[in-house]
Amino acid sequence: MKFLIPFFIISVIAGLLAYFSSEQLLLGLAIGIFYFGGSFFLLRPVLENYFDRSKRQHECYRFVHAYVISLSANASLEKAFFASQEGAEGKLLNTMESASTMDPLEKAKFMAGYFQSDLYDMFLSVLDLYLNQGGDILKLSGNLLEELNRVESIQREKEKTAARNMVQNILLWLLSTAILVFLRFGLGAFFDSVRNTPIYLGSVGLFFLLMAFSLLAFAYTVAEPKRASSKKKEKKKKRKKKKEKESDQDVALLEEADREFETEENHDSAMEEIG
Repeated sequence: MKFLIPFFIISVIAGLLAYFSSEQLLLGLAIGIFYFGGSFFLLRPVLENYFDRSKRQHECYRFVHAYVISLSANASLEKAFFASQEGAEGKLLNTMESASTMDPLEKAKFMAGYFQSDLYDMFLSVLDLYLNQGGDILKLSGNLLEELNRVESIQREKEKTAARNMVQNILLWLLSTAILVFLRFGLGAFFDSVRNTPIYLGSVGLFFLLMAFSLLAFAYTVAEPKRASSKKKEKKKKRKKKKEKESDQDVALLEEADREFETEENHDSAMEEIG
């Protein structure tokens, strides 16, 4: 519930701005409740998944680096796993402690369920190659470490860009809200003439709803970019399976035609021999 207090503060601010823009207490309360409910039930799960996924990716980067460096120095899987545990906290620490009774290699494999990363699967492949064939673990994992560094730098840059764009988005909406609030204090006579009209009240309510949906859509775009790509991958897989199925059907038809042709040839040969 770490987002509860920020959501409450944002909801109070939105409700107060709606009240100052309309001078309608019910509208301000409705906007505040709507913002809190939308943040808690819609935005909270998205942010929690995003921060959890991002945290695991950074933890995977640190874990693999510490493991490989320690293994290179000590040639011990047990010491390497212990070294990678340094600085771990929260879910990562609990997961590593739950694997304390396993043998060293099983510990490393067990962590794949926590990280859920293709790069960690590559690390396990490199580790398996090292155990079976020997060699220098640093040389064996050179490409893997380079890829880890590249993905880590890209992820950090994405996070900085997302935070910067989010701040810019919020500032733009705050400026728009400031203009709306200025209508009450800067154009008092005009505000008095329209403040109780349904069109004005509806416009104020619609403005705050659009702001909420805009920020929510932005958060979804930043925090859940894999949904669209995963759907595309699923469609590609379906098309590939369909093509493979069609090709298999074509092969079966050709084989059946060949068998019929051979049967006809055998029949003709038999008739010629009889004749």
